[in-house]
Amino acid sequence: MKVMKSAALAAVWLCAAAAFGADDEPAGEFRLGATVAFNISARFTGLGGFVAPPIVGPGGTRTYEDGFVNPDASGIADGKTWFWGYGNASQVGNSAVPPTVAGTTLSMNSSSAMQNFGTPKVDGDPMPGVDLSYLYRLGRFDSGSWGLSFGANYTLVTIKDQETLVGDVSRTTDTYAAGIALPPAPYAGTSAGTGGGTDPRIPLLPASTTTTTVTGGAIDNGLRRLDGDLFTLRLGPYVRYKLGAGVSLEAGGGFALGIMSSEFQYNEAITIPSMNPVLQPGVSNTQTFAGSARKVGILPGGYGDLRLVCRFTPQWSGYLGGRFQYLGNFSQDVNGHSARVELGRAVFAEAGIGYSF
Repeated sequence: MKVMKSAALAAVWLCAAAAFGADDEPAGEFRLGATVAFNISARFTGLGGFVAPPIVGPGGTRTYEDGFVNPDASGIADGKTWFWGYGNASQVGNSAVPPTVAGTTLSMNSSSAMQNFGTPKVDGDPMPGVDLSYLYRLGRFDSGSWGLSFGANYTLVTIKDQETLVGDVSRTTDTYAAGIALPPAPYAGTSAGTGGGTDPRIPLLPASTTTTTVTGGAIDNGLRRLDGDLFTLRLGPYVRYKLGAGVSLEAGGGFALGIMSSEFQYNEAITIPSMNPVLQPGVSNTQTFAGSARKVGILPGGYGDLRLVCRFTPQWSGYLGGRFQYLGNFSQDVNGHSARVELGRAVFAEAGIGYSF
């Protein structure tokens, strides 16, 4: 921004000096300037996700976040097992009214979250750049001239987001009809059992399975970031109107072609606070995900610009102006995580100097 302020002050000085400068229309002119891009934003989607361990594993083992139910050493002939465990007293219920031992139930839970979190539009900070152009005069008229403009611009694109996101949790609950007085939590049986098979036994298979959705039950804390180099080529006509001695107003527009080279990276920690994993070493209520990748894309579009030009010698001039540029959207995916940069309403402030010949 300091560069743009300095350039603006220089342009004012040049315009003041232009009244004493040259008024010749050059046949060709090279220009070099600084630019600042605004109104470039991004959306990050496909975020989050929390993977639950598979409930049914090899040999019919059932693994939950708060317990397990596995076949024991006696086999599965009678459909019951003493090789089970649970972690929280809240998992015990009763299906009989009034409650009886025969109505005792045991619930086992498994939670997951879809990879469907997303951010709202994330506005990027003003993005610096440099611009090089060449203007070639093709004709004159009473109050000015017209011709073709060729331009190239480089813009450093950086957009990041660290907003805390929330998403829904899918919770699967298997309910076992235990039908016995259960030992207090936490409890974990073994495959061989103890006391000659006198351990408490429950059914191998659940009596019922339900799935519920917990709205906003998962929290995503992390960083999503896109760093890019945007190169833009421009070609189009321009018209120059004289406003006074050494001062003119230019307007132009035409075709633009953008080349975007970017790196998208993310680092996230997904937490389900309601999870209370017990009896499962290595199972946590927080999972982390990270990834990064590069991509190059080509974006056709268009532009329109307007600038004030002050000529203070036959060869040298200064300018101050702005440009609207449309390049559409640039998208990049990494492991299902997506970044979409919106380049359809970019506005550039520009200031610089020109040399004619």
